[in-house]
Amino acid sequence: MIAAVLFDSCTKHEDNSQGQAIGFSASTVAQAESVKATRIGTPTTDATLKSQSFGIYGLYSTADGGTGANVFDYSAPVEVKYTTDKITNNTCWTYTFDGALYTEKKYWKRNMYYRFRAYHPYSANVLQAASTADGLDIEYRVMTDQYDLLVASAKRYPANEGYERVTMTFNHALCALKFKIAFKETVTPSTYTDNIVHFYITG
Repeated sequence: MIAAVLFDSCTKHEDNSQGQAIGFSASTVAQAESVKATRIGTPTTDATLKSQSFGIYGLYSTADGGTGANVFDYSAPVEVKYTTDKITNNTCWTYTFDGALYTEKKYWKRNMYYRFRAYHPYSANVLQAASTADGLDIEYRVMTDQYDLLVASAKRYPANEGYERVTMTFNHALCALKFKIAFKETVTPSTYTDNIVHFYITG
């Protein structure tokens, strides 16, 4: 059974003269027992998601899915951490914290279409330069990258959907991997039965 657990977001204190600030909350989708696989890494749960920050890309455009501009001015992912917001002094998911590149809030543009894509943990050294809010280009090596990689995406059209925090619902990126091993018909007759004795993942 799959269940989503939503973390409480902190109370917003925004200056209406500046518009509505863009903010985020986060949730994680628990893996069903039937799809869990044997692994070395520790799976991320609702209780541990806040212990590490996540990275996020954002684009906005005049049309849904159209060519967009970066929400955060740069094409690189922004770090979002569960900590004290330096603007509001509330504890929540924020990109405005000590040491962060972004020291000011970013504000919604009412009639623009927004799309976001995130990954957790932010420290994951698996993303390639081609990653954007439209898709993540990931190179994950099982033998070295032994952590639970999570991904999430969301869209928002403020004119119709409002200015509340965008909930990034994280899914376990690797639980959907499926391997199918077989010989080509031209190599082994279809009447044969093949048994896999050992299976190694390399490269």
